[in-house]
Amino acid sequence: MAEFMAWLREHLAQGPVAPRYIQLATAIENAIRQQVLVAEAFLPPERQMAEGLALSRVTVSKAMKLLEEKGLISRQQGVGTRVAMRIGYSLDKDSGFTAQALRHGSNVSNRWLLRTRVGAPARAAAALGLAEGDEVVKLRRLRLLNGSPVSLETTYIPPRFLPEPAHLEHSLYAL
Repeated sequence: MAEFMAWLREHLAQGPVAPRYIQLATAIENAIRQQVLVAEAFLPPERQMAEGLALSRVTVSKAMKLLEEKGLISRQQGVGTRVAMRIGYSLDKDSGFTAQALRHGSNVSNRWLLRTRVGAPARAAAALGLAEGDEVVKLRRLRLLNGSPVSLETTYIPPRFLPEPAHLEHSLYAL
């Protein structure tokens, strides 16, 4: 915790001209995005942060409220404040996970584990309107957000949409 407080003091000292609560929220958000603070790590109590950074408790509380509204932290009375288990993005009809994450300044990548043709299992065949055993492309990927795994996905696609699965390199959504 002392290392994190020193990191915060350093970043607040070089911060832009903005209200202190915004400077603090920005510094903590950067710590989360740069993985100085990892998912589920506890932050120091507000009182301790205020004293250690020579800020008012109101300033720290306002910064925490901003971070909570962004979904970067969760606060629970009697338990503490911790980095959110995952950064929340809501998918909508206009853009996918990758586009939204990029808009929020995150880095998104895939680690392809499998890109091949197989006979369609019963559930996949039913969902795609195919007969069980018909050929489909099976994709298995680990999705990473800022280098941390956020999901493991298995996708089945009719081969007419992806005739050469081994050639898929980056975004399935873009394809």
